[in-house]
Amino acid sequence: MIHWLITGNAIGTVGGYLLERFWRREFELRITLDAEKAKTDAPLQNILPHPIAERLKAGPALIACTGSQTQLCEGNGDCSPLSCLGAMTPLFGYGLAVCR
Repeated sequence: MIHWLITGNAIGTVGGYLLERFWRREFELRITLDAEKAKTDAPLQNILPHPIAERLKAGPALIACTGSQTQLCEGNGDCSPLSCLGAMTPLFGYGLAVCR
């Protein structure tokens, strides 16, 4: 009878330890992922207006907005890199050279 109690206690202890280890690892990975996401989102938020940055984070799509100081073209086959470069040149106020 005492052997069953000791065995059950040992199995419960090991099971609890493994479960705690699993949840702790998942928590650490979630914290790391959130920190990396914040690091990649920060430059995007600093460069682009908030609505455009949110649309880019939602997924790849053609975004061509014109406004007072906003013009962005992300190509998915509909927009060539040279046309995007041509659209960005007046925004930054200096010429951009393209090497072929």
